[in-house]
Amino acid sequence: MIHRYRYLLLIFVGVFVYGADLPRAEAKKPYVSQAGKFQVTFPHPPKEHQVIEKTAVGSIGENIYQAKTKKGTYTVEYSILPEIAVFFGGKKTIYDKAKKNFLKKTGSTETSFSDTSVSGHKAKELVFTAANGDLGKVQFILVGRYFYAVVAEGSRGAGPLDAFLKTFSILP
Repeated sequence: MIHRYRYLLLIFVGVFVYGADLPRAEAKKPYVSQAGKFQVTFPHPPKEHQVIEKTAVGSIGENIYQAKTKKGTYTVEYSILPEIAVFFGGKKTIYDKAKKNFLKKTGSTETSFSDTSVSGHKAKELVFTAANGDLGKVQFILVGRYFYAVVAEGSRGAGPLDAFLKTFSILP
């Protein structure tokens, strides 16, 4: 009986003392889009697809990267806007239209819309309640002709949403 406990004690001490050398789960690697000039850490590799939106200034391709988990949905969308839209529309108009279209498409309700900064660029953050009651945040960023919408939505509160949003960065 004593021998059995001795082995358990040795195993416990071995794991406790040498546990730092045991294999650990690898840290998640950021997903890098060279074409989109961004990187972000998804909870798992995202699914990618593209949609074409018809607008007053022509067709715009939206590149969408999305990962879903039981706790939430994490998305990065980017588009390269026509120069005329950026020149004549300006950031305020582009951000306001993006917010309006996002809320309409998703059936969400605005909680707040405020200034923020992402990778040193001025941006806007929309906090919303999704149609299913989940909390969500989307950051809209315009850098030159590149327009980004980084979206995090989930039922577990703002912590995981903010954690995802903080991993997004724009590459030079």
